[in-house]
Amino acid sequence: GGGFGRGCAIAAVCSVVLLGGCSSSPRPHAPAGAVTPKAAALSAGCSTQVALGRLGPAVRPVTATVPDAPTAMVGTPDGRWAFASLSNRTSGAIGVMAVARGTLRLVRTVPLPHTLAAAYGMTLTHDGRLLLVAGEAATALLSVFDLAVALRRGFTAPGVAVGLVPLANGAVGVAQPPDGNLLYVTTLGAYGSYGQLWVIDAARADSGAGRRAVLAHVSAGLRTDPSRALRAVVRTGSEPVGLLLVDNGRVALVGNSNRGLVADSQGTNGPQTVSIIDTAAALAHRPATTGAVPAGLFPRDLSFDQATGQVMLANFNSGTVEEFPVPGA
Repeated sequence: GGGFGRGCAIAAVCSVVLLGGCSSSPRPHAPAGAVTPKAAALSAGCSTQVALGRLGPAVRPVTATVPDAPTAMVGTPDGRWAFASLSNRTSGAIGVMAVARGTLRLVRTVPLPHTLAAAYGMTLTHDGRLLLVAGEAATALLSVFDLAVALRRGFTAPGVAVGLVPLANGAVGVAQPPDGNLLYVTTLGAYGSYGQLWVIDAARADSGAGRRAVLAHVSAGLRTDPSRALRAVVRTGSEPVGLLLVDNGRVALVGNSNRGLVADSQGTNGPQTVSIIDTAAALAHRPATTGAVPAGLFPRDLSFDQATGQVMLANFNSGTVEEFPVPGA
């Protein structure tokens, strides 16, 4: 049966805010010959200019080292444990972390079955019974694991993988709506022009329905008058990847990877940052980057731990995970 009741918080911000980076969408319409302040602000949608935000003394992350490259990190409902999805070139694993006030400690790593040679996006059900991991081997998959049995007998033991949903190449992100009836998974499509968003029936995925659990999949990209969807542009650090809305949508946290993949970007092997964005200021076209939080190399996936009120972050290229309090706007 389901057990997908917890869901992830979805902020009530119905506008699209472009956070740095480049966009191929057309510019917003404006009368001929007129350059409005809003249009001028949005016209800078494709640029390598950055605005990192100043590091603030108030937010000091707690960091722990993990083996291999972590993509995502999620906490249990009781606030005592957290799990990190780990990948190397040949296999995937789950890192089990003990969470206490001011500390993160790696307890052990549990290998994933051969069907998941890499583990990327991840989420946990409200009751803590099922762990959902997006990854890939020969093809991209969403795997559903009975967590209690997995931690006792290992993820490769019979009966632990209760569901397996084949998807397109490059499964990366996993999210749940608040009612828990559906699952959403993103696939990047082997770095093609458009990725895809997959809509999955949670109960069917849990019951082993395989590909029959997929209700729909749609190409990413705003194709219906995209110029009117863009409401604001906010400069962040270079090559932002991770994104999380907290404080009821008032604050956006953006992980700046700065890997040197964008033209004219040199990249760096130094520690990166998470930019703090005031969403109300962004939509009002005021300066919106209010600060930054220290991160490791390639901060990738951000999540919010409801039990502890902490933000969790996986730093893919430095082999570290961290947590920090929700910063104010």
